[in-house]
Amino acid sequence: MREITIPINDETIRELKVGEPVLLSGVMMTGRDAVHKWMIETFVKKIREPQGDDLEVYEAIKPLLNGGIIYHCGPVVSGLDTKDYKFVAAGPTTSAREEPYQADVMKHFNAKGVIGKGGMGEVYRATDTKLKRDVAIKVLPDSFATDADRLARFQREAETLASLRTGPRHDGSRTF
Repeated sequence: MREITIPINDETIRELKVGEPVLLSGVMMTGRDAVHKWMIETFVKKIREPQGDDLEVYEAIKPLLNGGIIYHCGPVVSGLDTKDYKFVAAGPTTSAREEPYQADVMKHFNAKGVIGKGGMGEVYRATDTKLKRDVAIKVLPDSFATDADRLARFQREAETLASLRTGPRHDGSRTF
């Protein structure tokens, strides 16, 4: 397993291999959809004036996101029946609501990755019986069928993946 310390430099990112397990240590930032929207509207597109402690928070998160990782997670909350809420855990999650902001947030803050983000569709592992190999099948939600931007993104993703070539390694495994 490759050990990587956050913040991560570009050289380390370029050295990573597809499927390579990593152990990250350091400070990660987390936030849900509203946080990404706030960052874009207030600091990237500047369509919303900073309010309250926005500027102080912005200055505090800039160095943490520079070379950093965004952990897109959802909380597990207890006490729903008693209204005595306690956050007991958090785990990776997906959200299509965050998707319009992710690329701009990463570029503006120089973030190097996102953990737990998906949302374009469900991916299944399957076997191509004719070629006798494992494949991935991605199923998009019906609502994406009429969204030209999402369909174009899916097409680019498919073309990129189709262009990858695999080859055997000296230890018998395969890599991209």
